[in-house]
Amino acid sequence: ALYDIELTYWTTKANESEVVQNVEGSDGAINRFIYWQGSSLDQDINPDELRKLILSPQWETDLAGATRVNITKPEYTELPRTTVAKFSGNLKVDHKVKD
Repeated sequence: ALYDIELTYWTTKANESEVVQNVEGSDGAINRFIYWQGSSLDQDINPDELRKLILSPQWETDLAGATRVNITKPEYTELPRTTVAKFSGNLKVDHKVKD
């Protein structure tokens, strides 16, 4: 089962560079979600996990998350027990600054 990622998130000007790193960086929310989503069988495609990572990054202390996120893809999808979800490589991420 392949899934795309398409989302827009919002940040404040003060936190913009940190939040972009926490969401889109190599150790950020999107890559952590892709790893989590593909890490085991019997794991439905769950955009709420991605939402949680973007809004409340907690893999280190004092990380700033986005103030809001709109996830278009992936949609919640139940998968058979023997299936692992794989990221398709289609990534469309946009961020907006709202003071």
